[in-house]
Amino acid sequence: KRGILFFIIVCIIILAQSFYWLFANSVTPILLGMPFGMFFTVLFIAIEFVVFLILYFLESKEQDEEGGLG
Repeated sequence: KRGILFFIIVCIIILAQSFYWLFANSVTPILLGMPFGMFFTVLFIAIEFVVFLILYFLESKEQDEEGGLG
């Protein structure tokens, strides 16, 4: 069940990235030295990395509890 939840979260993150042009198509606001569009892209890549990292550790923990070899 947790795997499906994380899959849905990742799908929502990817879907939000596809609507980037609606609200992040601006160069004027500068965040952390980057234009907002670039900051938005880097932020979502970092969020995806964290979600996949959590999913990886949860999956490996489940395999260890089940006694799986792979």
